[in-house]
Amino acid sequence: MIPPASNPNKMTLNKTKSLLLFISVIIIVASLSYLNSLYGSFIFDDELSVVGNPAVKNISYFKEMGLKDFLTQGISGGRPLTTFTFALNYFFSGLEPFGYHLGNLLIHLANCLLVFIFIFNTLKLSETYKEKAGLIAFFTALLFSVHPIQTGAVSYISQRAEILASFFYLSSLLLFITALRRGASMQGILCYVAGVILFFLGLGSKEIIVTLPVAVFLYWTFFLKKLPELNGKIQKSMLAILLLPAVAGVIYRIYKITLHTDSSMGFSIGITPFEYLLTQCRVITRYIFLLFAPFGQNADYDFTLSKGLFDPPSTIFGLLFIVLLLAAAAFLYKRWRTASFGILWFFIVLSPTSSFIPLRDLIMEHRMYLASVGIFLIFALCLYHLSLRLKMTYKGKAYITATVILLMIWGLGYLTVKRNYVWLNSQLFWEDVVQKSPNKARGYISLANAYKADGNLRFAIAAYSKGVSLSNNIDKPYFTLALALAYAEDGRHEMAMPFVKDAFEIAPEGSPEMFYIAGNIHERAGNDSQAIEYYQKALQKSPDMLLVRYQLGNLFHKKGLLKEAIAEFEAAIKSNPDYATAYNDVGIVYAKSGNMDKARLSFEQALKLKPDYIAARKNLENVIRLEEK
Repeated sequence: MIPPASNPNKMTLNKTKSLLLFISVIIIVASLSYLNSLYGSFIFDDELSVVGNPAVKNISYFKEMGLKDFLTQGISGGRPLTTFTFALNYFFSGLEPFGYHLGNLLIHLANCLLVFIFIFNTLKLSETYKEKAGLIAFFTALLFSVHPIQTGAVSYISQRAEILASFFYLSSLLLFITALRRGASMQGILCYVAGVILFFLGLGSKEIIVTLPVAVFLYWTFFLKKLPELNGKIQKSMLAILLLPAVAGVIYRIYKITLHTDSSMGFSIGITPFEYLLTQCRVITRYIFLLFAPFGQNADYDFTLSKGLFDPPSTIFGLLFIVLLLAAAAFLYKRWRTASFGILWFFIVLSPTSSFIPLRDLIMEHRMYLASVGIFLIFALCLYHLSLRLKMTYKGKAYITATVILLMIWGLGYLTVKRNYVWLNSQLFWEDVVQKSPNKARGYISLANAYKADGNLRFAIAAYSKGVSLSNNIDKPYFTLALALAYAEDGRHEMAMPFVKDAFEIAPEGSPEMFYIAGNIHERAGNDSQAIEYYQKALQKSPDMLLVRYQLGNLFHKKGLLKEAIAEFEAAIKSNPDYATAYNDVGIVYAKSGNMDKARLSFEQALKLKPDYIAARKNLENVIRLEEK
């Protein structure tokens, strides 16, 4: 009996349905895992990169930016495209955190799909895996989408830079792979050009994309080089065109880093390249441990610097572990090429932050976001091979495999949801940090700031005190003044003054910010003359400090020095023409000095800037009433 012929159209339809099902599940699972992150607030560096960033509040800033400025900022670490996306958020919803978190989640969902497509297309090139490419890619993308290690990138608004750069990294990589396979055809050229454009957009997101040309070359070496239908000369030309400018860009970036004197990155932050490289052996070991056992996650590790191979002793073990991994990649190149690629992908993507260029923060979990794809791929491949070894029917293997995947994804998703609660507000966030890094000053100072923002000054003072006691670096005078200011705000001025003295004994030359805080403390204590003296010292070092001008104006007004008060308020307005409060206050001084015309104009400008400004409206009405008399 002749068996009926199979229907190729039906088989294709079934595969398409399977792929759509995989994609739908990935989106649903990832969305559910990060749903609670949407209600988080601005935390950690969000105050600098979003809330206090003038470029975010001025979308027209980007209209004037040319290609040269964009590339220069991108290579120099400016991240103009990431900032532009924040500016879009601000344009539509102001400083409402929900929109920013939603933006991060949408980018993460896009990345999950790109990971699925990337792994699926890669496995289709393998005779071993092409029949199960969809299932293995599905599990890899699921791991990527729900693993709690990713919360440091997705739930942390500022790290949109990380996930946005990853989006351009994966998109550009897929386009370059297509270009290499299509060669000199129109489709190949268009994909190549599009890949270059996305590569440069990625540079404007975060510098991690500089490794993309190396990843393209690695992919070509592992999977494309020996494909019989490809033109080797055309491929090599494409790779050369891509690699040469990329190498030049990396050299320029390193050159710029050497010039940094006030940065969290570079060769002048008190960490040598050798020390940093040794430390990263332990950091990478910690990263991999977290991928397999995601417990004890910390947003601000208290990680010691490695001073030598045996200082601390764990350094040598970390180095041996790295060497073994790289040796395994070399050994597996001809035996298990896909796993070898996964190992090297991990190291290549991680190299900008875990190599020899020192970063002040030795370890940050968000740096694992894209690099983790390589390890997740290996894990998915191992699960696939283990399922093949099960001595049972095909249906039994399918049930066991599905159960394992379901339990793993449920467990990881649960941990992700739980970890997201830490990112909901600053107080929860920093309480978690100090619990896990009890000997690091920054956590206590930041927790104190969170308590202070909530009006809990007594708790804030306790946290500041602990932070000051732990600090032994250049930040100590600032931490000491923060403690003094908290005492002053709590009305305990006699407790504040000794700490002001201590701060300037630590840093006698002071800084504009130190003088401003000291002036603020004295002003709260009623020591107006000393406050004026400190404010004036701040202006000597930094004449454009808006708040100092404003505070001085108020003090001069209080002391009856109306001419001096007007000068300071006008200087504040010159620094910030949108400062409605300064217009109102200078209007009051003008009125007291008898200049009703300027007083009226000042109040009108204040109301123009802030129509619901009740005090300015009442003051304007009073001036008009006096003029009518």
